[in-house]
Amino acid sequence: MPIKIVYLWGQWTGYMAATVEAIKAAHPSEVRVMVPDPMLDPQSRIRLFNLDALGRSVDEFVLTEHEPTYAEVKELLERVQPDIVVVSGWNYRGYMRAMRENAGRFVRALSMDNQWSWKLKQVGGLAASPVMLHPCFDVVFASGARQRRFAAKLGFAHSRIYEGYLSCDWPLFSAQCATFEYPEKFLFAGRIVDDKGIEELVRGYRLYRSRTRNPWPLDIIGTGPLESTVRGEAGIELKPFKQPAELAAAFREASCFILPSKIEPWGVVLHEAASAGLPLISSAAVGSGDIVLRHGWNGLLLDRVDEAAIAEALGRMAALDRTELKALGARSRQLARDLTPEIWAETFWRCYGTASAQPASEAAAAPDAQPRAPLPQSA
Repeated sequence: MPIKIVYLWGQWTGYMAATVEAIKAAHPSEVRVMVPDPMLDPQSRIRLFNLDALGRSVDEFVLTEHEPTYAEVKELLERVQPDIVVVSGWNYRGYMRAMRENAGRFVRALSMDNQWSWKLKQVGGLAASPVMLHPCFDVVFASGARQRRFAAKLGFAHSRIYEGYLSCDWPLFSAQCATFEYPEKFLFAGRIVDDKGIEELVRGYRLYRSRTRNPWPLDIIGTGPLESTVRGEAGIELKPFKQPAELAAAFREASCFILPSKIEPWGVVLHEAASAGLPLISSAAVGSGDIVLRHGWNGLLLDRVDEAAIAEALGRMAALDRTELKALGARSRQLARDLTPEIWAETFWRCYGTASAQPASEAAAAPDAQPRAPLPQSA
C-alpha cells in the first residue's frame, strides 16, 4: 500500500517538486499539496511557473482562494486519511489547528528554515512553544544545522529533528558542469530586495570596477523593488527572474556566483550554484553556506556586507585564472553532493519509520530510543 503524504505549504517551488520525486522514487507513495493562491503573495514565484511542471510528481494540488482555513484543511485530511503531514512553519492558523486536533492520527512534521537570531518574537516563541508547537508536531524537518539548533531551543528532542529537507534540484543543476567554460562574469540571482544586500553589491561592484583595468561584468537575475538601484550601472546587466532550467543554463555563462545577503535563513540558490560547479562568494548569513562553502577552498566568505568587503572579494576571485576557477568549481560540486533530493528522501523515510512507531511523548522521555517497527521497504 502506498504511504499517503500531505504537504500543507506556503509556496511550492521547483526544488520541492524535485524532493517529492525522490521521495516517491524511494517508496510507493501518494503526495498531495495544499497552498494558498500565489496571487495573494506578491513575493511568490509559483505564479511564474507552470503549475503542471511543478506538480509533475504530485497526485493532487489544492489551491485555496485565501489563507487556508481549518475547514479546508480538515476536508482534505478526512478525504485523504494521510500517514504523514508536513507543514511549512507555523504561520497559518488553519494548518496549526488541524495539527493540534489530529494528534495520533498521523505523523505531524514541522519544517523549519529560520535561524535563531535573538529577535523578540523568537524569544517569546521559546516560552510559548510548549503550548503552541509541541502539541501540534511529532517531528521537525530542519534545513540545516542552524535550524536544528533553533528547533532544539524550542524544546524538541534531538532525536526528533531531521536535517536536509531543503535540497536543490541536484540532477538539473549538476548536469550543467560538463559544459562549463568559466567565462569571466559574476552572477547574482534572487529577489531584488534589501535583505539580499543589493545596494551593497552594486556599490561594491562599482568600487571593484574602479580598481580594475579589465573588470568582469555582473549579471543580476531577479525582480523586486530595488530594481532601479541596479539599472544603468556600468558593467551590470539586470535580467528577469528565471525558472530553474533557465537559471541552470545561466550558471554556464558565469565564473562566480555571489550572494551577499544580510538576511538569508537558508538560500537554496547557493546550493544550486555549487551543484552547477561555480566558485562562490557569500555572506556568513546564508544558512546553506554551512554545507556548500568552505572559505578559501571553493570560495570566499564576506566578513561584512559592505562595499569594501564585496569589492575585495570580487577582486580576489577575478584574479584567478581559469584552471584555478575550475578547481574551485569542482570543489563546490563536491560539497553540494552532501545534500541532494535522494539523500533527503532516505532521511524522510527513516524519520517516518521511527516516528510512526514511537509517539513523540515517548521519544521526549527517551531521546536515544530506537524504532520499534521496520522502515518502509524501497520499491
